[in-house]
Amino acid sequence: MKYLLSITAALLASTAQIQFVSAQEGPIDLVKAAVAAEGSADAMKALKGISIKGEAKHWEPGQSYSAGGEARFLGDTTFTTTWDLAKGRAKMNLDRAMKYPAVETLKYSEVITPSAGFGTDAKGSTASSGNRVAAQMRELERASPTLLFKVLDDTRNVAAAGTQKLGKESLPQPGGTFFPTSNPI
Repeated sequence: MKYLLSITAALLASTAQIQFVSAQEGPIDLVKAAVAAEGSADAMKALKGISIKGEAKHWEPGQSYSAGGEARFLGDTTFTTTWDLAKGRAKMNLDRAMKYPAVETLKYSEVITPSAGFGTDAKGSTASSGNRVAAQMRELERASPTLLFKVLDDTRNVAAAGTQKLGKESLPQPGGTFFPTSNPI
């Protein structure tokens, strides 16, 4: 459980099998199965922190040389996020090698707590707005493997998602897909 990516991969692999069987099951059964796939409720209660490392490549389709042409490569990013679940604090270190519009390397860190945040780069530190802190905390919560465990604490506010509309089409939602009915994330 040291790395979120391995947890997420295990969850996705197990959920694919569970959704096929879960047409007759309720949404809470699917949540329980997902919690079990992550190692059990006890394992998730014991989880104190998460470290996520990643890489990204960025392209900008709006900067193509011709309409509808190939997107322009902007650069590469590597990042590390360390999240102390017990105290609700997180730090992200980001290193972005820009290739367009200017060739430069951007390096900065961002620290978020439940009530404040700040960013630091080569020029110094700057306080984060309350909206930024709230948005970052929300996104961290969405990425947390403990989210499903929290759903189990409030099962009366979980319901199966129904048929989804896309334009004029109705797309059936596989049985077992769930969403919180109050305080959506």
